[in-house]
Amino acid sequence: MTDYAAFAACDPVYFREHAAAYVQSCVETETNFILAIVDCDHETRAAANKMVNLSSKNLGNLWVMERTLESVPDRTAYSTARFNLAASMMLSLENDCPNLLITDIDCFFNKHLPKPSEPVGLFLRESLPGTVGWESEGTRVAAGIVYVESSEIGRDFIARATYMMQTLPRKWFVDQVALHRASQFLDSSQIHTFTETDMDWEFKQDSYIWTGKGDRKYTSPMYVARRRELEERLQCAS
Repeated sequence: MTDYAAFAACDPVYFREHAAAYVQSCVETETNFILAIVDCDHETRAAANKMVNLSSKNLGNLWVMERTLESVPDRTAYSTARFNLAASMMLSLENDCPNLLITDIDCFFNKHLPKPSEPVGLFLRESLPGTVGWESEGTRVAAGIVYVESSEIGRDFIARATYMMQTLPRKWFVDQVALHRASQFLDSSQIHTFTETDMDWEFKQDSYIWTGKGDRKYTSPMYVARRRELEERLQCAS
C-alpha cells in the first residue's frame, strides 16, 4: 500500500514497550510507516534500525531525533512531539512528503485503514460528560488518529495546529484543543470524521486500529495478548 504512511513518535522508554508490536502490525497489514524516536540514545538507535530492517516488504522508515525535547520534558511535550515532527516533515518536504496518518505508538493495525478522501481526518466527538472549559474543548477530538494529506490544505492545517500547540497554555489536552481549534478554519467538506470502527479502545474484533488508551495498555487481557502475539511474530522474523 502506498496511499499514506502511518507516523508515530516515541521516546526510548515507549520504544521498548510498544514499538515492536506497532511495527509488526504495520508489516502484517501492509501499512507503510515512519517511526520517529526523540531523545534517542545509541542503544535505542541500534535496536530501532534492526527492527525496521526486519520489514521484508520495505514498508518502514526510521527518523532518529537526538535531544529534540528539553532536558526535563513533561508529558505535554511528548504528547505534542508527533504532531510537531510530522509538521516539520510535511513543511520541509512539501509535495515529496507522503500523506501521513499520525497515530500513537501504543496502537496496533488490525487491517489496513482505507485512505480518507478528504485532506484532513479527525476523530471528532461530543465533549466527554462532566468536563468543562479547557477539558471540555479538548475531549471533542481524540488525538490518537489524525490524517493529513500532503497538500496545501493539509500542510496549512498541521502548521496551524502545531503553532497552537506551541503557543497555547502548556497543560494536558493542549494537543487536542489545538487540533479542534485548527479544524475550525476548515470547511466541513474538507474533514473526514473517523469513528470507533477506525480507532477503538474497547478492542472490538471488527475495528481497524486498537489503541492502548490509558491504563488499558497494561490491564486489558485482550490488548496485552495481542501485543505479545505481535512481538513474538516480529522476533520470529529475526
